[in-house]
Amino acid sequence: MSSQKVNTREHSVHTWWMVCLNKGWAVSHTDNWSVNMTVDKNALYESYRKSCVGEPFGRLMFWTRLQRLVRVVSQTHHSVEFPSLAECRGQFPGWEAEHKRAFESRGLIPTHGEVNSVHAWWNVCLGNGRIVGLEMDGWKDHEMSLSKKALFDAYTRQSVGRHFGTLMFWKHLKAVLSVGKEDHATCVVPALVDCRSKHTVWESERNHGFMPTHVLGN
Repeated sequence: MSSQKVNTREHSVHTWWMVCLNKGWAVSHTDNWSVNMTVDKNALYESYRKSCVGEPFGRLMFWTRLQRLVRVVSQTHHSVEFPSLAECRGQFPGWEAEHKRAFESRGLIPTHGEVNSVHAWWNVCLGNGRIVGLEMDGWKDHEMSLSKKALFDAYTRQSVGRHFGTLMFWKHLKAVLSVGKEDHATCVVPALVDCRSKHTVWESERNHGFMPTHVLGN
């Protein structure tokens, strides 16, 4: 086995888990990870096996390596309970530093500045092709009429770092998003391709932070 393949496999659990934290779900995009989350162990391993980059580890090594990255709340023979997404991200080695480097490199924050949680959250939405925290279909080619409250709630559940209030959330979001028609309760978000083109530092789907998102299957 070549050294490159060995190195890829060596980091496969770390990279897969980082992508899960970045996307905001591990087994299904309908996972409610805003609180402690219980998942089936077999389903979790299969998610890793099917999505990881390189040759996957067996179950024993998978669990050994995963539990170096997150402290589980409890587990049985069949299931495992993880802390909330925010807690899991906080436990992940270098999570804040990784996000800061990714967004500094794309010009989203000053070199010595703080990660803007609205911009970071929106960047992940653009990368995943869906608004993280909302159940939605058809965004790729069509504009979407969304509840402003639901959009803000999705941000507060999934964002990393300092949370802004409603007023500042919209101010920061509109710096990277051209909102269509809006009223006090709803707004029209352009199609995904248009949102990406508005994002001035978005050159392609492959050039944003945490590239493994595009290598792994969702």
